[in-house]
Amino acid sequence: MKLKLKDIGKITTGKTPSKSVEKAFGNAVNFLTPVDFKGQRYSDVTERSLSVNGIQAVGNKYIVKKPSVSVTCIGSDMGKTLLNRINIVSNQQINSISEIIEEINLKYLYYLLRSRRKHLHFIGSGQGSTMPILNKRDFGNIEFVFPDREKQDDIVQKLDILDKKIEINNQINDNLVV
Repeated sequence: MKLKLKDIGKITTGKTPSKSVEKAFGNAVNFLTPVDFKGQRYSDVTERSLSVNGIQAVGNKYIVKKPSVSVTCIGSDMGKTLLNRINIVSNQQINSISEIIEEINLKYLYYLLRSRRKHLHFIGSGQGSTMPILNKRDFGNIEFVFPDREKQDDIVQKLDILDKKIEINNQINDNLVV
């Protein structure tokens, strides 16, 4: 089946609280920015978090409900992808897809977007600007062909096993560093 990203789920482009908001940062919800995309699968840890004041300043419509997929959509970081197991708020350089339809496996979508990073960068570079960018509309209009759900689940099962082994090896390597 051929679907546009906007037909798969709810797309949210992030927002940063204004500098005039007092105590916007705290520990109420993770605040995802491009620096948090370091090659890992999950956004469980971010450099900054928003406080209740920060959430109120950007508005509840910018809270991305779990589970979701987030993609950087500007500059050289464009196309980096993360899975969100918890609710997040992101800055405006990130588009997130939540409330994903039943026909799409969330992790399949993650692997698909991650594997198409160069394609996303190419689309964003065609905007006539020196800085590649994918706005919410253009991001939502990107189409992909998806196999049936059973095939997606089968592919995810295999890739998930490999990713878990890589994560374990990375933990072992991190523990070896003195």
